[in-house]
Amino acid sequence: MQPEIKAAPAAPASRMDELSQHGYKRTMQRAVVLEILESAGGHMTAEELARRVEERGLALNRSTVYRALETLAEVGVVKATRMGRAIHYELSHDGDDHHHLRCVDCNVMVHLDAAEVDGILAGSAKKSGFQVTDIQVMVNGLCAVCRKARTAQGATGSPA
Repeated sequence: MQPEIKAAPAAPASRMDELSQHGYKRTMQRAVVLEILESAGGHMTAEELARRVEERGLALNRSTVYRALETLAEVGVVKATRMGRAIHYELSHDGDDHHHLRCVDCNVMVHLDAAEVDGILAGSAKKSGFQVTDIQVMVNGLCAVCRKARTAQGATGSPA
């Protein structure tokens, strides 16, 4: 027996309008994906998003969630960023161009303003005759909390 399809909260109209402007239909599936990303307030993998859909008892299969994410990223409503082996998705916001600092121990993600970094990279690319279409920067390292914990462990000789 199929689970009952529950109505999803409406996705912000402007995001759905962008889909229409690019020739895509406004579907319940895309609205659900947008609403879940909105409520998450951060980065999610497709797998995490599909799990949230299942937790809500919605009758969307995983392939539909993946296709919706691909379409939303293609239109620019969602930003897709490769972080390690997985692609993480977040809502795109005008004027919120950023890159990521990721702690390799606790996976905390910090946004880094893109303006200065992009200017340097685009300038270097231009000198090489390269036309930049997209810049994504991921800096991996240790956040202050994990760095402090590692330092303390090293001082006491405790295993990591």
